Amino acid sequence: MKINGIPMIQRTYNQALKNKYTTNIIIATDSEKIKSFCTDNKIPVTMTGDCATGTDRVAEVSRMMPEFDCYVNLQGDEPVINPKSIDKCISLYFKYHPQYSLITGYGELENDEALLPQTVKVVFNSKEEAMYFSRSPIPNNSNQYFNHIGLYCFSKDILSRFTKIPRGYNELSEQVEMIRIIEMGEKIKMFKMKKTKAVDIPSDIKTVEQFLNQK
Repeated sequence: MKINGIPMIQRTYNQALKNKYTTNIIIATDSEKIKSFCTDNKIPVTMTGDCATGTDRVAEVSRMMPEFDCYVNLQGDEPVINPKSIDKCISLYFKYHPQYSLITGYGELENDEALLPQTVKVVFNSKEEAMYFSRSPIPNNSNQYFNHIGLYCFSKDILSRFTKIPRGYNELSEQVEMIRIIEMGEKIKMFKMKKTKAVDIPSDIKTVEQFLNQK
């Protein structure tokens, strides 16, 4: 999909390049179309298998490229993410590991946005440790909802263990793989981010274009 004439994957990659910690950035995909685009535009790309989730895909990359201690996953549907959020995610990993092997972000939602099933909601405790994720509005009848944002920093170890655990009933019901991490007994450290403009459904393209045009 193009956003103001520029393919979304290009925009997301460009934002990732602006982080201050690493230039080891690669697009992982099972799409020949995306691979062809990346090759034509000299963007590092690797083909993975048909992965059940995005985290399974990152784990596959970690097996292909085992020389790193941690791996950051920026989902391809975050074309206007603030690079400072990427920096914060990585810096918090450095700060808290090994207490936490996974750092990921959340943002505030309007109440009407919380009703959308494409928006993954999260509840967390006073330490900002995730308690549960859902496509339903949680907690029930809340005055404030928070969404999970597609930016993560994983240790190599947690990715290795993640792929050895079968998908459980709750993960399959919600289609949210972070539930598997919780069911593994791992603590997920959340951090607050400014609201992003993710493209969860095709109509979100217009929303992102309006945001860019206003800027």
